[in-house]
Amino acid sequence: MNGNVLLLVQVKKMSRVWCLSLIALGIMIAPSFPAIAQVPTLEPSGVNQGGAVLPESIGSAVLQAAAVESGLPLAQLTVEKAKAKTWSDGCLGLAPPDQMCAAVLVRGWEVTVAHQRQEWVYRTSATGQKIVLDPAGSHLSRLIVPPAEQIPANQLPAKLERSVVFREIKSGGFAGINQEIRLYKDGRLVRQPPSTSPKPTQGVVIRTLPKAQVKAFQKVLESRHFGQFGGLRYPPKTGAADYFSYTLGNWQTTVEYTDISSKELPPDLEQVIQAWRLLISPK
Repeated sequence: MNGNVLLLVQVKKMSRVWCLSLIALGIMIAPSFPAIAQVPTLEPSGVNQGGAVLPESIGSAVLQAAAVESGLPLAQLTVEKAKAKTWSDGCLGLAPPDQMCAAVLVRGWEVTVAHQRQEWVYRTSATGQKIVLDPAGSHLSRLIVPPAEQIPANQLPAKLERSVVFREIKSGGFAGINQEIRLYKDGRLVRQPPSTSPKPTQGVVIRTLPKAQVKAFQKVLESRHFGQFGGLRYPPKTGAADYFSYTLGNWQTTVEYTDISSKELPPDLEQVIQAWRLLISPK
């Protein structure tokens, strides 16, 4: 053939692409523009999702961060899932207030760490040198709480009809108090007679709330993932006496706690209790 014969071969070396131009009379090697940073070589071990495998070193670093965040032993935490991601800036899309972030795309991972029904979601850089907790994606991101136990089936209260949005049962104390308040979809707050009452009677309507308030409370239940506490009991410390037990629930979920452990509950549950207290407090 007349003229030069040109063959371009791309060889990946570090983070640059080298072009080998083979011409009839010789060989010229010259660097071209830098390539987009690639996700590092993935180790064979780790969580596999969507074809990508989380490097074991990054998984270990994230677990260490979750152990510090939660106060739980490392052995009780597991990496539940991981996804390769490209973050929008140098802060991995989680810029603190009043902080400037480098305007560059950063390849990395979104890693979910789990313990029982609790989750922490972390964002990392590609090498794992930068690890940031994503509070919005996490369930129970703050977790120094007493261990929960399962409520025995024979100790669960009677099932609620779907017309009931929420129920609270207060019991215990030296006086043996037993009180129940229900919130219905139509806004009625009803005080039910004690379950031990010899004669079944209708509840007493305390007041009727606007439907907007009822919907707002339902959104709290949804946003705080109330269902994650289904069937759990947060017992008092050993040796505690003269305390009240509270049973909260709807037609799907039931959870128990005591007044002396109320300051040590998971934050999502604390938020539900706070919203409920505001709802039923006298105006």
